[in-house]
Amino acid sequence: MPPPSDHPAFQLSLLLRPFKVEQFKPEQPVPHKYIELLASGNAGRFVSVTRTVEETSVVVECLDEDTEATWRCIKIAGPMDFGSLIH
Repeated sequence: MPPPSDHPAFQLSLLLRPFKVEQFKPEQPVPHKYIELLASGNAGRFVSVTRTVEETSVVVECLDEDTEATWRCIKIAGPMDFGSLIH
């Protein structure tokens, strides 16, 4: 049975700030500036580092002065119960 239509997984919002996505070869280290962002907890700023065998990707919410930011993100209201969505 699918989740009800008022389930948080169906409540989406477009985040206002732009985002930047950077890709690195798997053998490249993650740039120190991103490690610092992760370690600082930088309250309110989204940072994601994802590593696969093909690449390492960094997604970061940008500050107003960042001209490389060309992505937008959609936020799921959450919390998202993966058990009820994926069978």
